[in-house]
Amino acid sequence: MLLFGGAFVGIFWLGAILLSPIVKSWLHRQSDFNATLGNYLGYFGVIYGLLLGLLAIGTYENFTNAEKAVANEAAALLALYRNTASYPEPYRSDFRTLIRDYARTTIDDAWPKQRPATPILWSGSIIA
Repeated sequence: MLLFGGAFVGIFWLGAILLSPIVKSWLHRQSDFNATLGNYLGYFGVIYGLLLGLLAIGTYENFTNAEKAVANEAAALLALYRNTASYPEPYRSDFRTLIRDYARTTIDDAWPKQRPATPILWSGSIIA
């Protein structure tokens, strides 16, 4: 990534140095250059602001969708945990232990791995 950025900046500066005499001769011929430049900068500022706003909205929507997914999974686990009350005792304890282990593994292992945006590969040790 650093190499790509360095190459991009190098190509930009090389182009700026090589095109500088051509651009200077073209700009000195125009008398209203400042007005034209002001308009272009205004257009680019508006486009940049719109793109930045859309990026912020997309990020917020992704965060909201992740929050909803976590809340839905927590509600499903809670309902499953409460439904185990109707099972006879040896099965009820086993199911509740499995549900607790799944929740603990998700919180302690899966969420920290998702923080740096790496995919999660489940080992299959919880679900039998």
